[in-house]
Amino acid sequence: MNESVAPEAASASALVEAGRDALRRHAWMDAFDLLSKADEAAGLSGADLELLADAAFFAARADARIGIKERAFKAYQADGNTTRAAYIALDTANENMLRGKVSIASGWAQRAERLLAGEPETYAHGFLALIRAEMARAGGDIPTALELAEEAVRVAIRTTHADLRATALTTQAMLKIANGSTIEGFRLLEEAAIDAVNGELSPITAGITSCQMISACRDIKDYQRASEWLEATDQWCERQEVSGFPGICRVHRAEIVALRGGWDRAEQELKKATSELEAYAAIPPLADGLYAMGEIRRLRGDVDGAEEALRQAHALGRSPQPALALIRLGTGKVKAAAAAIDAALAEANWDQWARARLLAAQVEISIAAREVGKAREAAEELGAIVAGYRSPALEAGRT
Repeated sequence: MNESVAPEAASASALVEAGRDALRRHAWMDAFDLLSKADEAAGLSGADLELLADAAFFAARADARIGIKERAFKAYQADGNTTRAAYIALDTANENMLRGKVSIASGWAQRAERLLAGEPETYAHGFLALIRAEMARAGGDIPTALELAEEAVRVAIRTTHADLRATALTTQAMLKIANGSTIEGFRLLEEAAIDAVNGELSPITAGITSCQMISACRDIKDYQRASEWLEATDQWCERQEVSGFPGICRVHRAEIVALRGGWDRAEQELKKATSELEAYAAIPPLADGLYAMGEIRRLRGDVDGAEEALRQAHALGRSPQPALALIRLGTGKVKAAAAAIDAALAEANWDQWARARLLAAQVEISIAAREVGKAREAAEELGAIVAGYRSPALEAGRT
């Protein structure tokens, strides 16, 4: 050993190397422990703090992830690495948006924008376009959101950044699917998802991309396509040694099991999934899991249990409709059911597949309310949406 190197520094360096090796082996908890010890001993560089943040995610220590990312941002700033500092700021903005902290997310995005102003184009500019796209989508400006997502794809191609390209394609695809260009949207999703399950992306980006594909299949009730991608994603999860990409795939699998009548098994899967997702602070998929649990309980006749799960989902930002309206219908509260489904449809004014799920319920509720004209209008709108992409389950729902 070089005697000029302090023993504690040499020890920290050894811990960092061991932590990096653990990450390469996908020994997530070992990597988190080793890199944490190195950080305590001598402090980590920006790059190694990023590795620690990734290890924290897969070791179910998501509570520590944002704080680690914030420190990585400061480290990159201190080193004069503007591009990476801006990227970390955008990543932190995105994570805050997923947790519903929109104002904090906006602050981080503005910080990245200031850093990138006047800088030559890099992959970070593409991620900035994606954050702007998400904010435009949240504000209901879908044409702007699509334009920004398309620009992010172009930046990804120019900068040859695989993760940016997959994320941008997925964002573009989800917007197109929701806006009615379903076939084109799935073509883009498949392009991104094949990179994900083929090991061409970072683990976190791969997991998110795969789950977005399965989620899109779920949303339009294309269960055959969903089953194919679930199988491919399961194989990827086994290779990466991650548990169903923290619970998300378990939610989607449970929904398909429930469709086939395995309600008991599906509910047990959802309990496991929501427990996992809480540890990862994965708010949108956690809300989806709670909604799915509410739907299964509704079908089983457990009204109280269904309402409790739907209340929890709603508290996390997930609409409880159409399940809650159908519960009202099932308990004889036809007017309340009609009011709930009408209000939900008024809010779902641009996402065609969200409307499709609500319209199927509106047909049923309107018939019960003896509003034949409204039922006919809902059936006709549902038919027009389904005509653009033949979903067997939704086809069945309108007949």
